Amino acid sequence: MIGSMMDATFHLWDRMNLIMKRLTSISTILMSVDSRGWDLWHEFVFNAGAEMAIRLCSAAAASMVAVGLAIYSYFRKIKWL
Repeated sequence: MIGSMMDATFHLWDRMNLIMKRLTSISTILMSVDSRGWDLWHEFVFNAGAEMAIRLCSAAAASMVAVGLAIYSYFRKIKWL
C-alpha cells in the first residue's frame, strides 16, 4: 500500500515537472521575443524617418522570428517541448 502511494506521488511529481518545464520554455520564448521587439521599438521612436522605420520594422520582425525559432529549437533538442 505504501509502495503504491509512493508510485502515485512520484507520477504526480513527474507530471508537474513536465508541466513546469513546458511553461518555463514558453515563457522564455515569449519574453525574449517581446524584449527584442521592445528594444527595436525604442530605436524606432528615437530615430524617426520613413526609410529608417521600414528598415527597423523589417529588422524587428526578422530578429523576433529568429530568436523565437532558435530558443524553440533548443528546447525541442533538450526535450522540454
